[in-house]
Amino acid sequence: MRWFHHLTQGAAAEPRDVVFNSQDARRVRITFSVAAGARGALTWSDWSLEESGPVNLVRRPGLPFTFDGLTEGRDFPFVRDSLLGMKPWSGQFEYWHEPPVLRVTRPDGTRLRASWHHAAVLLRGQVAVCLADTAVIRRQRDEIVRVRELFGARTLFLMHDEIRAMGLDATCTAGGRDIAHTLAANLEACRAAAGDARVLVWNDMFDPLQNAGAGYYLVRGDLAPVQARLSPQLGIANWNHGKLEPSLRAFAARGHWQVYAGYYDGSPEDLRAVLPVLDRTKGVTAVMYTTWQDRYDDLEAFARIARGK
Repeated sequence: MRWFHHLTQGAAAEPRDVVFNSQDARRVRITFSVAAGARGALTWSDWSLEESGPVNLVRRPGLPFTFDGLTEGRDFPFVRDSLLGMKPWSGQFEYWHEPPVLRVTRPDGTRLRASWHHAAVLLRGQVAVCLADTAVIRRQRDEIVRVRELFGARTLFLMHDEIRAMGLDATCTAGGRDIAHTLAANLEACRAAAGDARVLVWNDMFDPLQNAGAGYYLVRGDLAPVQARLSPQLGIANWNHGKLEPSLRAFAARGHWQVYAGYYDGSPEDLRAVLPVLDRTKGVTAVMYTTWQDRYDDLEAFARIARGK
């Protein structure tokens, strides 16, 4: 579905488009909100809600585009979205652009039901790959091997974190696999490609106390069982600040070595209260200064506290 409206502030009007997939829902709630502290007048006008064409259409083996009763290549040409991942530039995804034109050899006015898969664009243009797709796994393995060769890396940090779309296509669920199996199998394939290098991964998607559960964004299925499927040789970068001690204990009980990911653009002094928890947890080997805002002015103070000074 496509939601379209005009956002008006003062005399300027700016159209907005958002595409969403209602999936199995029969009702949809649309709400408007203004960020705390915002000032000025805000009005909504000329809004509409309509069915969308195949915007951000994904084509790969196992993900066909179908019209009921019609054959692609005979009754209609191959359908491809040339703007997928190409706007505003290559590698970037947008919520809405004009979908590809569909031409079929049927009389005008014929009603057709179409089915397709599309990339789920979330938050600030984030798109997740399918972790069960063989081409994805080949790319991951290739990157791991090349990073090791290029840098002589003895430890590799994998980015299996905040994966907001999984289990939504036949590739993920083929053979009756559950989503926890898909995620664990992909991670193990990456770990095996690293050879004798140590492998570290963020905790959140493997932590039932954080994102590894049911109902996480567009993850279909329950990820809670994934923790029990991890190799104990895997290192965990733990940033579960809300439930840190039970999370650390759970991974430690399974034999994982851990790194505490602290700071997060707060105060380096926050580390003092955490150090006793880390000291009494087996297998915590290091703390990591973690900044998302490129703030390194607190790095030296953080390091001094980490050393007990």
